[in-house]
Amino acid sequence: MRGRLRELGAEGVQARTFHSAALRQLQYFWPRVVGGELPRLVERKVQLVAEAAARCRIRLERSELRDLTGEIEWAKVTQTVPEDYPAAMRRAGREARATRRRSARSTRSTRS
Repeated sequence: MRGRLRELGAEGVQARTFHSAALRQLQYFWPRVVGGELPRLVERKVQLVAEAAARCRIRLERSELRDLTGEIEWAKVTQTVPEDYPAAMRRAGREARATRRRSARSTRSTRS
């Protein structure tokens, strides 16, 4: 991209991905506007969900963590607040995969 910009005569122009440019601006403006150190950025959302579950003393399998993270993403995309989540799931005709998986696991354990 930089080469193409040079060919077009745009010297001294910075070329970055959207996320790279946003991070660069965040690193520059955070100390000046908010003050203090930039908050830790999480590389994978599932890590954050795992940490939250652990703090609540909830043990989740890897697949459950992945499913729960997906549900959180769905709620975010549909702009569903936690209070409205059950009704939104019913309206959308969805059943949380983590709920199905946990139900199946508890059913298996009661049969044993």
